[in-house]
Amino acid sequence: MKSGLYESAKPLLETYVNAAAKVDLILYTSILAYLVRCQEEENERHLMSILGATRHKAHAFMCGLFTGPEQRKQPVLSFVREFFQGIDYELEEGPAKYFVNVLLNYLVLMGQINRARCVWKVAYENKLFPKAIVFDQQIAWSLDVRNLSVGAALIAVVHTLHRFRKRMLYYGVVPRRIKLVTGPTLKIVVAQVLSSVESPFEVSKVVLRAPGDAVMEWFKKPIVQQFLLNEIPSRSDILMHKLNTLFPSSAPELRSLAPPKMLMARKVM
Repeated sequence: MKSGLYESAKPLLETYVNAAAKVDLILYTSILAYLVRCQEEENERHLMSILGATRHKAHAFMCGLFTGPEQRKQPVLSFVREFFQGIDYELEEGPAKYFVNVLLNYLVLMGQINRARCVWKVAYENKLFPKAIVFDQQIAWSLDVRNLSVGAALIAVVHTLHRFRKRMLYYGVVPRRIKLVTGPTLKIVVAQVLSSVESPFEVSKVVLRAPGDAVMEWFKKPIVQQFLLNEIPSRSDILMHKLNTLFPSSAPELRSLAPPKMLMARKVM
């Protein structure tokens, strides 16, 4: 796989699977990570074929995300919840986080923003990222995306800002400040996406912050409401590639494409 010999990889994987060996979520996600980074259409076809050859339930799930409700027989959010209910979090919490990070990169690159938001929502519901969102009463609300891939971070920012807006409207509570903790690398992507909708967030070394009152006023703008409800600006995929160019060795999406440290000793193929 690392050498790009995808045509040879599939027969080897099929032999592995036919010998009653089971492909786990780490291996499946590692192959998906190659697809995210793939630049050539022919190699994309090979990688999709390899993913199918794994016979892992995650592949049926990913394919189901791209079908309509008529084929799935259920709304996308219910479909996502059903898949995540089947994960044993005591054994697979790390692999599940890895899968979510890589899958959200893929969905954002494919322009499947609403589906990506469903995946993030359900991942958060299942406490895969329990410390990402913090409500410090009326003092500060914050979102920490430092451990997320670029795609996951973009989706988390939009979804969480939408959640903050609803909380302000429903409870009449406006915090003194709102913080988006990005780290130095993700800061570039998040800041550029938010600047496209005239956000009040000021950028520092590792944090984007704004007064709660200013954010509340910003939420009232029609362009912001559309942004929070519908789409990340289409520039997001360009920004992902730009980030990879600027920081080839430390870009968050590259970090997300590597298995967790404790699993690094395990060979992908």
